[in-house]
Amino acid sequence: MYLDAVDVPVKLEGVDARVEGGRVHVLLVADADDPSVPAPLLEAALPVPG
Repeated sequence: MYLDAVDVPVKLEGVDARVEGGRVHVLLVADADDPSVPAPLLEAALPVPG
């Protein structure tokens, strides 16, 4: 199991995670609470623990 902080202060609101090819692929979307600012999409790929 992994537990780590996001490097920048963001308000994460959406998470998608799936296992593909022995890795966990994660997509995170954040909300800046400002309609004029595009929501950032963050991506990570982690090895499946085992």
